[in-house]
Amino acid sequence: MEDEKKTKKQLIEELNALRLEKSEQTRVTSEKFTKAFLQNSIPTIITSVKDSSVVEVSDAFLRLVGLKRHEIIGHTAVEGGFITKEQRVTFFNELNKNGRIENLEMEVNPKGKGLRYGLFNSVMISISNENCALTTIQDITERKQAEAALKLSNERLVEAQKIAMIGDWEANLLTDELYWSQVIFDIFALDSKSFKPSVTTFYNAVHPDDRGLVLESEERSEQTGLHDVVHRIIRPNGEIRFVHELARRYKDNQGKLIKLRGTVQDITKRKQAEDALKEERSRLQQALDEVRTLRGIFPICTNCKKIRDDKGFWNQVEKYVSERTEAEFSHGICPECAQKVYPDISTKNKIKVTGRPVILLVDDEEDFRMIFIRQIKQILKDQEFEFIEASDGEEALELLKGGAMPSIIILDYAMPKINGMELLKRIDGDHNDLYDVPRIMISGYTQKEIIREAQTLRCVFFEKSMDNIFYQQIFQYMTNILVDLAHKKGGVNK
Repeated sequence: MEDEKKTKKQLIEELNALRLEKSEQTRVTSEKFTKAFLQNSIPTIITSVKDSSVVEVSDAFLRLVGLKRHEIIGHTAVEGGFITKEQRVTFFNELNKNGRIENLEMEVNPKGKGLRYGLFNSVMISISNENCALTTIQDITERKQAEAALKLSNERLVEAQKIAMIGDWEANLLTDELYWSQVIFDIFALDSKSFKPSVTTFYNAVHPDDRGLVLESEERSEQTGLHDVVHRIIRPNGEIRFVHELARRYKDNQGKLIKLRGTVQDITKRKQAEDALKEERSRLQQALDEVRTLRGIFPICTNCKKIRDDKGFWNQVEKYVSERTEAEFSHGICPECAQKVYPDISTKNKIKVTGRPVILLVDDEEDFRMIFIRQIKQILKDQEFEFIEASDGEEALELLKGGAMPSIIILDYAMPKINGMELLKRIDGDHNDLYDVPRIMISGYTQKEIIREAQTLRCVFFEKSMDNIFYQQIFQYMTNILVDLAHKKGGVNK
């Protein structure tokens, strides 16, 4: 009986001892876990699923967020300013739905460190019968910055390729696979979503007459290591484009060619410009050659001055030279010939008091003045009048200053030194006695503003021409003026 009591007592003692040992083991294990958790190099946080409050954080987490332990324990990550309310809702919705979170990227805002990027991984755990989230956060800011920089670099590369119409490619000669950048699809006018490039389909797009050039360049690259060729391609709609291929060869360890990697550039516009320049050079060279033929000896008639061409025909000098050069001719008359042909109108202006009406003609074209005077004198041969001439406004003012008293002023609009409009204004300012003298402006410039300005200066405007209609219009207007002058003169004499 005593032995039985002893046995029970021993059992109780042994059981208590085991309980104490287990409790000690649990305490040690808990201490080890806590120590391992707090000293973990990966930022770790335990939050209550019920109210999102922070239960525990590792030292690495505190370093990441820039907070003290008392600033975050018992508070939420939102209150700590680490994440936003919207991010917290997204996080716990995902956790409650799947029981875990894997590789969730979110922006975080550590205290005093600016915007950072974190990679979140989380699992559900139970602490004292309460659901909690054990979450690790990896700072991936540098990786995100590198990705952003790479993305920007790629965008710039794509933009540069579009501007230069140059794309990159890689051909695997073992598998017949061919990689094209987007610009090459644009050059070939193919849809990158539906068309799969290959070495075979590329050769099919090369102009049949240029396939030999491409193959020769590839063979030549076996010696030089460089594939460099300009050739034509044919787009699906039949349009022909010029491209420049530039690539390098890559071999395996046994020296066998396995791939080509390079670029394709659309040089169609450049080729068109080169062809146009070549054509222009050819045209200029041809013109130059024709000009050089005029350096020889020409058979010219001693009397009429016609030139005999290589076919035996006699041509006027103007025709012969114009057909063989870019020269053009305008016709005038020299002073010596003018005295012979028009002796009555070729003398120098002399201001004489004749009692007849005087017409002042101001025009910088000597040929026009001579022909105009001749035509008017022929038409108004029954009228008595004299012409005095000036080649520009300045010379006309000198004539007026010297005593000229014109009955009619006929002037051009566009002249050197002083133009027609300025001349009329100067006359109005300096010669009040000429205020009522009829004025006629003749010009090839027929803009409305010019005509309006002439009219404000009491000037009749006629478009300059050499045809009969022009002279008939002038004739009718001048006849009326001359008749009025004759009547006034007759009335005074009576």
